[in-house]
This record gives sequence, C-alpha cells and structure tokens, in this order.
Amino acid sequence: MNASGRTARAAALTLLARRARTTKDLEQRLERKGFQAAQVVAALSDLVRLGLVDDLTFARAWARGQAERRLLGPRAVRDGLIRQGVTTAMANDVVHELYTDLDERRLARKVADRAGAIADYATRQRLRARLARRGFSSDAIRVAVQSAADDCEDEGP
Repeated sequence: MNASGRTARAAALTLLARRARTTKDLEQRLERKGFQAAQVVAALSDLVRLGLVDDLTFARAWARGQAERRLLGPRAVRDGLIRQGVTTAMANDVVHELYTDLDERRLARKVADRAGAIADYATRQRLRARLARRGFSSDAIRVAVQSAADDCEDEGP
C-alpha cells in the first residue's frame, strides 16, 4: 500500500470515476501515487477482468469524439490515441475503422467553413496549414481548400 493506506484498486476506481482511461494511463498514475508494480498489475488485471477498463472501447469512443467534436483528421486522432496510452497497432486499427465510417473530406470542409472567406492566396495557405496541424491528409486538405475557394468565388462581389 502507498502512504495513504488506500489500495491500488480503490485508487484506480477513483480515477475511473472521473473519466474512462487506458490501462497504460492507469498504470502510470498508480505508480506515480507510490503503489508497487505488483499491486498495480493485480488491480488492473482485476479491473480489466470486470470490464471496467477496456482499451479498445476507450479508443473508439475517444477517437470518435475527437473527430466529430474537435474536427481532427486521422493523423491527429492516431497520435492522440497513442499519447493516451493506446498501442500503435490498436490506434491504427481504430483510426482506420473510424475514417471508413466518417468522411474525412467532410470534416476538413467543416474546418474550412469555420475559417470564413478565403479569397486570397495567403488565407488559403493559412487554411492549408491549419488543416495539416489538425491531422488531415493532403487529399482532404486539397479538396476542402478548393471547395471553400470555389464557394468564395461563386459568392463574388
């Protein structure tokens, strides 16, 4: 037990009460709280067995939220999943599954629409950079910027 006398399982449950977490995230947090590795492994094994910790379910929900609410592209979602403690292989699978269902070009276009009018070259470049930072593919960026520019030209003076 750590200095406070709580069990690793109780500490993990407290963390899970706030929000869903990956096994890796819980492991790191419990170790930082001073729990021994054996205590952490036992607690996490128990929570996984009970279905309270499920990395795949976490990854799917987190990825969908990032894509739909924050309008992030596949690269940014994948990198975020890895930072959350999901394995690279699982992150790749979840992103592939998600963007088979979601239209990356539509999401990129939503970002472009929020940027406002993009009549000049400099504004287009800033939009391209913004979309790239949000993790969209070059194809989705090209389509979104062209579509937004075409809309701007259609509106005309």
